[in-house]
Amino acid sequence: MVTRQLRGAVTIAALAVLHACAGLDPYRPPATGSPAGEGPVVPAQKQGEVTAPSSVPAVTQPAPVAPKPSGPAAHLLSEAQRLSARREFDRASAQVERALRIEPSNPWLYLALADIRLAQRDTGQAAVLVQKARSLSRGDPQLLREAEALRLRNPAPAGPP
Repeated sequence: MVTRQLRGAVTIAALAVLHACAGLDPYRPPATGSPAGEGPVVPAQKQGEVTAPSSVPAVTQPAPVAPKPSGPAAHLLSEAQRLSARREFDRASAQVERALRIEPSNPWLYLALADIRLAQRDTGQAAVLVQKARSLSRGDPQLLREAEALRLRNPAPAGPP
């Protein structure tokens, strides 16, 4: 009975939130005649008068960030890092491979596996994994820096950077 009441309360709360958001349409332009719809106020200019363009601050986009592993994948990665520090590279790579089965598009996991492969002297596979991490990076500057550092540590040719 308590579960049913709780489920009902959660449903009502969700409906209230949806109802409150239902009137908001971010794609609808403001109504005409409203102050927001009139546009910027530009001072009148005399004929022949030259004015400097107003300085509009540039809108900068935040740097893209590739998501770090989370949940079970993060736990497996930390376990792999611990094993790798103890030079148990086979067990460490098995942990990262398990994490990759959970989060197959996470570039940080490919980078971690590349680091382990490099420690195992499997330079060809390390180069392939670095390239895979770069392709999934979404332009994350931190991940790209770490991928480049790992690529530079690898004596095997990895193709174009």
